[in-house]
Amino acid sequence: MKQLITNFLFIFAVGGAILFSNNMFEFLKKNSQSNEEKFWKWFVANEKMLFSFHENQDQVFDMLTSELSKVNKNLTFEFGPIREQKREFIISADGIRDAFPFVERLAAQAPPLEKWKITKFRPRRPLSDTVIDFKGKTFSPDDIFFKLHNKGGKVGIRLFIKRYNEDKDVFDEIVFIFLDAALGEYDVETKVASIDFFDTDTIDFANAKPMTELAENFDAMQ
Repeated sequence: MKQLITNFLFIFAVGGAILFSNNMFEFLKKNSQSNEEKFWKWFVANEKMLFSFHENQDQVFDMLTSELSKVNKNLTFEFGPIREQKREFIISADGIRDAFPFVERLAAQAPPLEKWKITKFRPRRPLSDTVIDFKGKTFSPDDIFFKLHNKGGKVGIRLFIKRYNEDKDVFDEIVFIFLDAALGEYDVETKVASIDFFDTDTIDFANAKPMTELAENFDAMQ
């Protein structure tokens, strides 16, 4: 009888008692965890593999993408280089505004991780380090210029791109990568009112500034 009592948890309810085994209690406890808690539990259990992701990159990225999708299907990630024995793990909404709260919650619930720096949203990066090879072509910040204007309390951006009229579909994808690098994912989605694209051969191109000066001018308008 003593063994029976230690192996079961009694919960008394109206009209009698409900009897749960310890295994059932653990099952209920596990399933009461949030998706964010489950993700970090998985992350900690696989920390060594993730830290050395380059040893089996495709498999690690597939597994990590699958786990993040359980939190929100739009979440994505980036790994930074190892600095001072820590690697940066960037949680991104991939520019999708509806997924921003999921990034915020997931980052907020990260446990203490000695080997990791957790960053929410793609951060700003030096544009001098950003060169993109895409569909057989190379693009750099030197190809892009800008003008800014106030628009309803936010900032409107007009971008002037070399050879834009030659391949608009390609540039429409590439330019947002440069914008995220210049301003960071969060500011692009929350502080920018509009983004318009033009070729540098338009008359409005006069007095446009180089893309490398975008962050400084953007911040001055806040």
